Amino acid sequence: MKRRIIFILLIFPFLYGKVLIPQENVNHETLSIHGKVREYYILKKNTYIVSGPSIVSVYARLAVPKNEKGKYSFSLISFLSDAPESIHNFSKKVDSSVTSSLHPMHRYTKFGKAEIKIPEGKFILSIENPSQIGTPILTRLIQKRDKR
Repeated sequence: MKRRIIFILLIFPFLYGKVLIPQENVNHETLSIHGKVREYYILKKNTYIVSGPSIVSVYARLAVPKNEKGKYSFSLISFLSDAPESIHNFSKKVDSSVTSSLHPMHRYTKFGKAEIKIPEGKFILSIENPSQIGTPILTRLIQKRDKR
């Protein structure tokens, strides 16, 4: 019985990922998504310390005025230490099931997902909003161990 418990405790961290919190610029927004509460962070130039081998999933949503409908395009740029930048483009519809008590006059798009592979070692991951003006992008990052 003890072996089973130890096995479950050792394997548990590999089954679920951990949410990454930006090192600075910690402006967060609590979103209600299908009745579940999730913390998202406003994207400006957010940096994270990550270690590999792992995969970081970036979930991004664009804030739009409440009565807007249709598809919206937005993008983000990611940098992994000294590696070249990667541009991630999304075109998503407004998701009426996502709300914010802090900003009741806004809705948010369905999430755009970008996956970033982290090689072995420790790195600084930067995620940026390339737009100088416009509506905010909210992000949530989840890091999972790579199953190599």
